[in-house]
Amino acid sequence: MPVEFNDEQNQNRVLYGRLAQSNQAPKLVTWLLKIGIAKNETQANYILIGIAVIALISSIYLLFRSNSDTRPTPGSFEQVRESSSI
Repeated sequence: MPVEFNDEQNQNRVLYGRLAQSNQAPKLVTWLLKIGIAKNETQANYILIGIAVIALISSIYLLFRSNSDTRPTPGSFEQVRESSSI
């Protein structure tokens, strides 16, 4: 005798409720609208994307800049070795 559960519809509702978009805007978008930097949600999203791109570019720049500053110059090893033997 097979056992059937009628709970499948309730599970579908719970899963759909978790995946469905809410009508509430994200907090950063709301904050940008509240302080008056953006006039609508689309403009606020573009501003946030611009901030993310600027942060990514500056991170990459600082990463490569710090790597180029720490590279030894030719002849520096010999200079250090000579100065430490004195």
